[in-house]
Amino acid sequence: MSLIFSDADALIRDYDNVQKKSLDDLKHSLQQIYGKDYCHIYTYHHDLSDLNSLKYTITAICEELSNNILVLINCAAHFKDIMSHTDTAYQYTFILNTFVPILITKYLLDEMIARNHGQIVNILSSGALNGDAFISTYIHLQQQLYSV
Repeated sequence: MSLIFSDADALIRDYDNVQKKSLDDLKHSLQQIYGKDYCHIYTYHHDLSDLNSLKYTITAICEELSNNILVLINCAAHFKDIMSHTDTAYQYTFILNTFVPILITKYLLDEMIARNHGQIVNILSSGALNGDAFISTYIHLQQQLYSV
């Protein structure tokens, strides 16, 4: 999931529907808490394993939010235990947990630098610092984001 905040707007993006609550339910809950007049939330459903369309989607988001993004929060957490992964699943997990957050950061960083304002937060679990053999794919990818 990525959260992107502009001046008065929030955007919530789901990596691959691993959340227990749908984005629309989360949006509705936040609007009830903060009020629809004060909490403008946009949701985008996008298959982030499709890297060819990622830049197009980020460009559309920037245009909709008037290129005024203040904060990007990346929170990647897709994994299975090592015995459940196929070669294709390893590739998919790498794309979602490491490559996509780095690309999203890259695409938004230029605009933040141009305005001399913006924050990027990568949320990691303690898995980046200590290991468990059964979730080694997740730990390895968390360590890669930790180094960014």
